[in-house]
Amino acid sequence: MTGERERPPRLAADVAIAADGARLLYSAGAIRVWLCGSLAHGRHWDETSDLDYVTLGLSDARCRELTRALVDHYERSVDVIRYEDAPSFLRVQINQAMIPVDRSGRTVGVIRGLLDPPATTLTSRPLPRNLHRRREVAVLDVLERAGATDVIDVGCGSGRLVGEIATRGGRATGLEPDATAIAGARDHLSRTLTPEQRERVTLHHRSSDALGSVWDGQDAVSAVEVVEHLEPGQLHRFAALLFETVRPATVVLTTPNADFNAVLPGRGLRDADHRFEWGRDELRSWARDWARAGRYSVVIVGVGEPHPEFGAPSQLCHFARAAS
Repeated sequence: MTGERERPPRLAADVAIAADGARLLYSAGAIRVWLCGSLAHGRHWDETSDLDYVTLGLSDARCRELTRALVDHYERSVDVIRYEDAPSFLRVQINQAMIPVDRSGRTVGVIRGLLDPPATTLTSRPLPRNLHRRREVAVLDVLERAGATDVIDVGCGSGRLVGEIATRGGRATGLEPDATAIAGARDHLSRTLTPEQRERVTLHHRSSDALGSVWDGQDAVSAVEVVEHLEPGQLHRFAALLFETVRPATVVLTTPNADFNAVLPGRGLRDADHRFEWGRDELRSWARDWARAGRYSVVIVGVGEPHPEFGAPSQLCHFARAAS
């Protein structure tokens, strides 16, 4: 094809031979088969290289059985990977950069016949649909392990996090600057909580600057995907108030991982209302500076399925105040 480099003759022959082995996988019930690994990419391929297939529709036990058959047939190491077991980032690579093989054992167009995989391999990975829920669950887990039963949630949004704290027997105070969101939170809590549980939740139509006015010695402060919405001056005031003035025993923050944006469509900020997004090193630097200022320890973990190079889509910081 115009603009593509041809495979070296020997490599092209090896691709054809390997593709022929896909017929065995199809005969065993595979719905789709791809060639992958160094043979598909055209890099570092020789007689000692592994032969790698991806299959859709075969059981794990059947894949193991067929792997042994292909090893005997080709007299080289063979890996058969189930598409169903592949993480989402690898599925994108399989669909965009691997060589599909049809039931006759022929490569489908070999338009992947480049010496290198396409530059767009990882540019269309969507954010997981349940990512925000995974953030909330991660925050709840930290709060539970810290023994926090009285929490201020800054930027409480729909009220789901404060509602879950109440259902677990705790008390929660929510701050939310958006009038529509706070109305939605009140409606959500009225429908999902018992009267007794609702008594343990207080909502304020206020911004993060109001943290000091609602502070009453609570155990913890949480902020799920909030800091990236703050202007630099507002963020500094919030952090100073949080870590140097009110100083709760536990602080849990989540924010997007800008490094992960490299594999998202557009590669810009994820939301038009975001003022910034930190990469992992930037968040680490910010968190360590404020932990030092407030005499906290801090642990940062990823939230969501991680990419091997760019990390998880979100980052969680758990600050624990040092004993006096």
